[in-house]
Amino acid sequence: MAAGAGGSTSGLVLATLAGYLILVHSIVLAAGLLGHLTVGGLAAMVVPAMVVALRLAWRADAGPSDGRAPGTIGWLASIVAMGALGAWAWPHLVRATRLWVWDDYTYHMVYPALWLRDHAIAPPTQAQAFTMQAWYPLSASVVAAWFMAPFAGSRGDALAWVSLTGVLYAGLVAAAAATMLARAGCRSGVWVVPVLLLATSPRMGVMASSFSDADLAVAAALMAALAFAVPPAGEETTLGVRADARYAGLLSGLALGIKTSAALPALVVLVMVALRARATARRCEVVRIVVTVSAAWLATGSYWYVRNVVSTGNPLYPAARAIGDSLVVYADWPRSHALLAVVGLLGLLTWLCVRRRVATRSQRYLAGAALVTTALILILLPLAPYSAGNAMTFRSGFVHWDSMRYIALVPILGWTALGFVADSLAPRAPESPRSRWLTPRRRPLALLLAALVVGGFVATRHQAKATATADAIVHDPLFGATTAALDRLVPGTRVAVFGDQWIYPAFGDHGQLRPVRTDADGRPATAPVGDAMDPGDLTVDAATFRANLAAVDIGAVVIVHLPHPGRSATWPTQDAALRTLADAHVLHRDFAAAVWQLGP
Repeated sequence: MAAGAGGSTSGLVLATLAGYLILVHSIVLAAGLLGHLTVGGLAAMVVPAMVVALRLAWRADAGPSDGRAPGTIGWLASIVAMGALGAWAWPHLVRATRLWVWDDYTYHMVYPALWLRDHAIAPPTQAQAFTMQAWYPLSASVVAAWFMAPFAGSRGDALAWVSLTGVLYAGLVAAAAATMLARAGCRSGVWVVPVLLLATSPRMGVMASSFSDADLAVAAALMAALAFAVPPAGEETTLGVRADARYAGLLSGLALGIKTSAALPALVVLVMVALRARATARRCEVVRIVVTVSAAWLATGSYWYVRNVVSTGNPLYPAARAIGDSLVVYADWPRSHALLAVVGLLGLLTWLCVRRRVATRSQRYLAGAALVTTALILILLPLAPYSAGNAMTFRSGFVHWDSMRYIALVPILGWTALGFVADSLAPRAPESPRSRWLTPRRRPLALLLAALVVGGFVATRHQAKATATADAIVHDPLFGATTAALDRLVPGTRVAVFGDQWIYPAFGDHGQLRPVRTDADGRPATAPVGDAMDPGDLTVDAATFRANLAAVDIGAVVIVHLPHPGRSATWPTQDAALRTLADAHVLHRDFAAAVWQLGP
């Protein structure tokens, strides 16, 4: 998939990782929409894609070299940066998969579990739309499902290698930063600055410790798209612009499929490649590039919005709530905002003002992309929610630790800008010519070797990693005991959840349970979920509630009331009703949840 990467090592790595991500997402989505989301269905698409990829890599033009080799200091810095990145990735490779259960159990993990159980990706039914996030774009979960599909037998097996998504996105960010700097004419070792900051950032590590890593994923996809949108140093060709536009369009489209907030950065990408086309060809080429990028957006990011239009009539459902209550929820702003790569961004702005007349075209594109994208993200941030349903955290004066993850692209651009500024200020030492070690004929061999190494590592480590992941879930101090109690239910039991919608554990450790959405009174859910985050309060007496549950064949009920600052200690009213029923038996109760079994 790296046929258009030329001779640049960083560009080759970027194109390969980006191509892999695009293929994975496209194959899983296509197999799911066709109703063949199985190992066999995925293999039927993967094998031809791999054959084509190897053939393209074999026939690819070597392209220009990516400059000169770094000196001794550059090599040492590169080794340190790669060591830091390896140390960052090591826990994701060998230890239990880490989850951010507050969001993952609510929706990130719920819908991949449904897709893999039903072997299809389809709009959620009323019984499956547990919260409003059911209608969110879920492309990051589609990518995560790729790593679950081969091991769908048990929960530990299925989740063991989902942790590779964080490694993939971090690698994409590192390669994108290196490519962007190389295209701007920076020295070959300057990529160490953003990569080292990425690898040592605790915040990035936290973002990679969730099921789908959606916030890191959208930042990585946009960063890679921006890297392809920056023109290479020197004269470029129309074919080169077209190749970059295809990659930039597919990656920014994927970002749109992950989060709607990617829309404005995606427009920046479109403008950049259109300007490149205008500089190299006639006006019709600009139209062609715009059509190419737009078609790529439709191919990789449009499904979720089309699904919402068909099912609800609103592509951004349930975004209508943002109009009515923006002053209550969305206009809230933390008291302070951490400084994110300010030195790099301000330095880049200063450099652009001072050296704008002598800057190369590639340098101007890099500076413009970083500064304009950062400005758009920060200016529009107050108009967007920090996360669904977080109004109570602001009323209590508690600001989420993860409020900064919504602007993850900003520090990444800032760190890249810092590397650019450092390169422009440091004196240039002579560099020896770089030798071309990864020739076109060696690329297929390198791809096969990488696949064999990864496959061998997964095969030898799978059992230990799956066991560690399964143990970590049932020993989680917040919800582990509740999960273990659900795992002991009889296979086929239909489970209703009231209160906080932590649905994923209700599938059971082998997918043997059936979570079902009901309304607050235990009747089958028939109304659209809208912006709801839970079924609501009980409005009928206990006997009617029990009869309603029996009519839906509910065999177990989970009451979830998670501790949270500023929240009432009163549990959902369904819990009090269950206490009065003779055939409702408590299987487990703790400070956060209770599991009730219904029946004799």
